[in-house]
Amino acid sequence: MKLHSLALLFFIGNRLVANDLGIDQDSLSISKIITPNNDGINDALTFDFEMTEAELSIYNRWGTLVYQSAATKSEWNGINITGDIVPSGVYFYILKGTLSSGESIEINNSVSVLR
Repeated sequence: MKLHSLALLFFIGNRLVANDLGIDQDSLSISKIITPNNDGINDALTFDFEMTEAELSIYNRWGTLVYQSAATKSEWNGINITGDIVPSGVYFYILKGTLSSGESIEINNSVSVLR
């Protein structure tokens, strides 16, 4: 995982949090597990930090692209490009973009979908 100007990454529960050099540690938080069942708890993979540019790509375990978005407030709720529900499993994502501070980031990680 590569994050520009971040010093330390750690987990609190199932959330990845950054202890950084100038960014509030609560401003960079990423879910590791989603349960898209519409109960309002961990229903989507979200990125809780402001970006001025973003590109989110999500792949299944075979490397097939299942979702892509260029929205700066990207989130993924377990629905693929064709609108179908993806099965439970591990998915890999790449988030590239620019934070509102002007810093470029690239995050390569995984998220588990539990149904």
